[in-house]
Amino acid sequence: MRPQFVSRLIVAVLVSLVACSAAPTTAAAGADRPSLLQQVATEFGLAGFGSCDEVLDFLQTNALDQVTAWGLNGGVFPMLARGDVVMAAEGDASGAGTNYSTTNLQEIGVDEADIVKTNGSLLLALSGSRLHIVDVSGEPERLATFELGEFSATGLFLGESNALVVGSTWSGGIPVEGMAIDRMIAPDFWPVSTTVDIVEIDLTDPRNPQKAASVTMTGSLLASRMVDDSLRVVVSSLPANLPFITPDQIMAQWAPNQQQHPTAWQRAEQQALSHNQSVITASSIDDWLNPVLIENANGVVRTSQADCESLARPTEFSGLSLTSVLAFDNDLDLTDQFGLVSDSQTVYATADNVYVATQQWRDWAGVPADQWGQVAGITTTEIHRFDLSDPTTIEYRGSGDVAGWLYSQWALSENDGFLRVASTNQSPFWGQVGQTTQSMVTVLEVGDEAMEQVGFVAGLGRDENIYAVRFVGDQGYVVTYRQVDPLYVIDLSDPTEPHVAGELKIPGYSAYLHPVSEGMLLGVGQDGDLDGRILGTQVALFDVTDPENPRQIDKITFPGAYSGAEWDHHAFLYWPETDDQGLMVIPLQGQTGDQWWNGSVAIEVDGSRLGSTSELTQNGYVLRNLIVDGQLLTVSDLGIQAYDLSTFDPTDWVPFS
Repeated sequence: MRPQFVSRLIVAVLVSLVACSAAPTTAAAGADRPSLLQQVATEFGLAGFGSCDEVLDFLQTNALDQVTAWGLNGGVFPMLARGDVVMAAEGDASGAGTNYSTTNLQEIGVDEADIVKTNGSLLLALSGSRLHIVDVSGEPERLATFELGEFSATGLFLGESNALVVGSTWSGGIPVEGMAIDRMIAPDFWPVSTTVDIVEIDLTDPRNPQKAASVTMTGSLLASRMVDDSLRVVVSSLPANLPFITPDQIMAQWAPNQQQHPTAWQRAEQQALSHNQSVITASSIDDWLNPVLIENANGVVRTSQADCESLARPTEFSGLSLTSVLAFDNDLDLTDQFGLVSDSQTVYATADNVYVATQQWRDWAGVPADQWGQVAGITTTEIHRFDLSDPTTIEYRGSGDVAGWLYSQWALSENDGFLRVASTNQSPFWGQVGQTTQSMVTVLEVGDEAMEQVGFVAGLGRDENIYAVRFVGDQGYVVTYRQVDPLYVIDLSDPTEPHVAGELKIPGYSAYLHPVSEGMLLGVGQDGDLDGRILGTQVALFDVTDPENPRQIDKITFPGAYSGAEWDHHAFLYWPETDDQGLMVIPLQGQTGDQWWNGSVAIEVDGSRLGSTSELTQNGYVLRNLIVDGQLLTVSDLGIQAYDLSTFDPTDWVPFS
């Protein structure tokens, strides 16, 4: 068992400040940057707990302030039939291997779960609760379909002789051991919850795949990453077994004349609130630290997502969710875990570090309506770093603070001891008339015990939102959009003096940016006109060789179309052929007249231009494109269509059923 967290805690104090000028502005650490409402100085970091009693007291005290007649964050709702819940599978493949493409990753060496994986011999594809195993060493042949059961698979990792499948199940969580049946509320009602499920599939005989191990955890999956044989999982959860009730459940027990009384609803709400408060007061630590069930060759193990000694909280209250960072080996043995009492939204990972970002909790309900347009200036995000350089140990290494909100994992990038963060200081009151927004890039120095802000550039895309970010070496590229697309080139060569080197304004926007050669970027997004009307999927080639003068040198528009690569980077495939030539393939869907069509588009990238284009149709909704031994494989929900890579002529069709 690790030493108590509090004994090794280092708390940093930084200042989160926002510049509000119309033009991009730069500031090093210590410069004055007043916010819209006031200059906000926040002491942050993580504080440990001295005992389980201290943990429980903290949770109960704050939960009593947050609980409603409907429970915590939604509480209890009617249980849906399992068929009523559909989990969308997201993820995709790209990047060049030896003779086959691999998943398009943010960081080299840090694998991300995807719905399709290949090792050049086998291709594995997820479709709902089924795992299809296909031999792609020659003519594609489906070898087996493995039924995963009741959970909906969202991604997988492929090892040498096994696969780890990640998914979710709609349920009431994992019951606490010894939980009384009368705590299950009512047969048709249950706490709203999902479980995170990880299943290991033995592929020693790919024609006869076998379940080898499994992990089940109450909560929602924030992220999963694989580095060598170490699986890192970040899960967010609220207590699933607290027996909250709702006003409608109380009224259901009343006589009809009582239900029709003018004050019936108010009385039911008050009774539900009183009951839910008593539930919190009577709760135990086991109710809050959700369990983990592990079944593998070593037997069945039941543990918690965190224990009291490896549990921490931000020094400023940040929500009641338990964010758990867990490490497993390739056999799904739990090697370490760390718990954070905080609502968390974004996860970014390198080979050695996992960064967890949480929007700083504030009681927005207490903000007067006449100030709604101004609160953007005090929205902040805290970022916590966890060291996994030793895959068997998770160590908290410090926190940092940036202004605004993060739009995705692509908003963060670690480079040479610095963390670059792109954010937008947008008000949480969406659509508020008169509110102003802007985006910025903050540089944090990653120290052994803290992350300190050393550089800052603001004023990007005033009254616009970030649509894409890509950090490449000492350059950052930020796309904001409202009616036109400003592409900002950020010079990060001096981390203490980041600045806007150049800017390009064009109609439409890029939602994903991909470096293809020195000084060249591909952008996938939507074309548009000067009035902000969207016209269809656009693939653009940018020359950023001169950072002060970025140029769009070519583009292709597909009217009325859209591509999964616009919102899911796994759906993007770039296959480099030489230093400045390659093939880009993305899924493409659209409508011509009354006819919907599905397929992919392959575009040659030839130096400074986009070359020939091949549109490839498919029977189903194309999710991924892969290259294996001279074949282009398009994977849909119905099956795999193979094409000759040199001619794009269709060759083989492999149905999934």
